[in-house]
Amino acid sequence: MQASARFNLGVQRSAGRNRRGADSDLIQSAQSGDHAAFSQLVTRYQGRLLNSMSEVVGCPMMAEDIVQETFGRAFRFIKKFRMQSQFYSWLYRIALNVRGSHFRKHRALLALDSVGELTESLRTESADCPAASAARCEARQQVRAALERLPEHYRRILLLREFDGLDYREIGEIMEINMGTVRSRLSRARARLKVELESYAE
Repeated sequence: MQASARFNLGVQRSAGRNRRGADSDLIQSAQSGDHAAFSQLVTRYQGRLLNSMSEVVGCPMMAEDIVQETFGRAFRFIKKFRMQSQFYSWLYRIALNVRGSHFRKHRALLALDSVGELTESLRTESADCPAASAARCEARQQVRAALERLPEHYRRILLLREFDGLDYREIGEIMEINMGTVRSRLSRARARLKVELESYAE
C-alpha cells in the first residue's frame, strides 16, 4: 500500500469507542504487513475521523484529503504504534499534524461553529424565520471570531471536548497531557470563551 493510496471514505461508521481490545489483533496483523487488516481499521474509523475533520476545517473536500493522508501516514508508521493509547487517539494526532500542514499550505481558516452549551442555541432550526436565521448567522460569526482569538491550546481542547465529544482520557492522549491538566485547561478555555462572547453583548 503506497502513501498515495486512496481509501474509500465516508461510507462506514464506527460502532463504538471502546475498541482497544478489538483493534489489537488487526493492528498486530497490519504491523506484519497485512493490508487487509489495515483496511478493516480504515473501515472502522474512517467515518468518525472524516466527520471530525470536516467540522474542524469547514471544507469536506479538504477534510477528505486530510483523512486520506492520515491513513497513508498511519499505514507507513503502524509499526511505531505501541498499544499504549487508543488507536483512534493516535489517528487523531496524525490528522491534526496533517491538518496543520494543509493550513500552512493553503492558508485556510478553521470553521469553529460549535462548542457545546455555549453555542447550543445556534443549532436550533428556524428555517421559516428569516430574522432568526440572520441572528444565527451573526451569532456564528461572533462565536467563530471569539474562538479564533483564543490561544491554540484552548481552541483545540474546546473542539475536542465540545464538538468531537471525546472524554478526558482521549483528550489527554491526543494532546499528550494528564487528565488533571485536561480538566483545568478546559475550565479555563470555557471561561475565556465566555468572556470573549460577552464582549459582543456590551
